[in-house]
Amino acid sequence: MKRFTFAIFLLFLVFPFSCGFLNIAHRGDNENGKYAEHSWVAYDRAVGAHVDYLELDLQKTADNILVVSHDENMSRVFGIDKNIKDYPYRKLNIYINQNNESMHSLEAVFRRYQNSNVKFMIEPKGDDDTKLLLQLIKKYQLEKRVLLESFSKEALLTYSRVSP
Repeated sequence: MKRFTFAIFLLFLVFPFSCGFLNIAHRGDNENGKYAEHSWVAYDRAVGAHVDYLELDLQKTADNILVVSHDENMSRVFGIDKNIKDYPYRKLNIYINQNNESMHSLEAVFRRYQNSNVKFMIEPKGDDDTKLLLQLIKKYQLEKRVLLESFSKEALLTYSRVSP
């Protein structure tokens, strides 16, 4: 019993220090709601704090533009009751959040942080975003800087098959 207790003690003492931790900025660093999530302000704060990953949620517009938004609807962040999938990007881009910023495309985010060291943890919300997302990752040469996450096992299997 003493050996088992000692092994558990070592595991909890040594494991966290030997494996390291990742600092992931969930939707950027919005300072508990002071800044809008998925905004330049929130992302810049996170990158300035040297996070390992920016966590990005993706939605797709009616004209097949991937945008960063956790919600399907713009009401919570932009104050307008519009579903992202029902409108082209140019019609959604006119609305501003509490930071006076419009909705950002994934391509704009990649372009802005292409030359930084930050990595991206991306959660595509749609099942048919595979081709668009992989094209952008390749275009900006971010293959080694992207982790994909999903609650959908099928979506992850699709990404794994298309781009192992």
